[in-house]
This record gives sequence, C-alpha cells and structure tokens, in this order.
Amino acid sequence: MNRRWFAVLGAGFLIVPVSIIVALGTVPTKNAIVTAGFVLVPLSGILSVLGGLGVSRGNFEWYQFVGLSNDMFGFWFVAYAISSILADPSEFSSVFSLATVGLGCLSLALIGIDWLIGAPHFDIETYEG
Repeated sequence: MNRRWFAVLGAGFLIVPVSIIVALGTVPTKNAIVTAGFVLVPLSGILSVLGGLGVSRGNFEWYQFVGLSNDMFGFWFVAYAISSILADPSEFSSVFSLATVGLGCLSLALIGIDWLIGAPHFDIETYEG
C-alpha cells in the first residue's frame, strides 16, 4: 500500500467535519465528546496528511504522524462509543453496533501506539513509496 493513501484518508478526516461546521454555521454541541470530535478529527486528518506526504520533522518520522493520527481518531471514537452506550443502553442493536465500532477503533489506536514507538510489529517499508 502506498503511504499517500494516508494523505487521502486524512483529507477526508479534515474535509468532513469542517464541511459540517460550515453547513451548520457552528460546532455541534450535543455533548462534550461530540464537540471534541470536531477538533480532534480534523487535527487527526492534518497529521495523517503530513504522514501520507512523507513529512519528517526532527526525530518524528512520517509513520509517527500517521500513528498519532490513528491514536487521536481511535481514542476519540472509543470515548464517543462509550458515551453513546451509557446515554441509551436500552437499544441493544445500537449498543452492539457502537461496541463493535468502538473495539475496532480501539485496535486502530493500539496500532497507532505501535507506530509511535517505531512500529516494531509492522513492516513500515511496505508503505514506502
């Protein structure tokens, strides 16, 4: 996989929330976690774009930008899933869906941690180019 796909994904993480804010004219404030998402997801997108473009700054390599992006998005979505489940635990299908997505995003965050520490469990060279 070409690392430039991280830039495409990051552009989506940046464009979608900003478009929602522009369309609504304000940041949605359903709860603090939703509001935080409208800050963290675009920041995650910027980091992913930097990583996808191969930017390295000091001792921070491109894959660490992508790892930090994964962490920001993954941990935010896990927090969102938990808060949504706690808000309305009576609807099993939504609880199951959110729990499944939350676990998936938790794995994304764990992959991000691995990339931040130098990717000892991933072959970063497969993303070069």
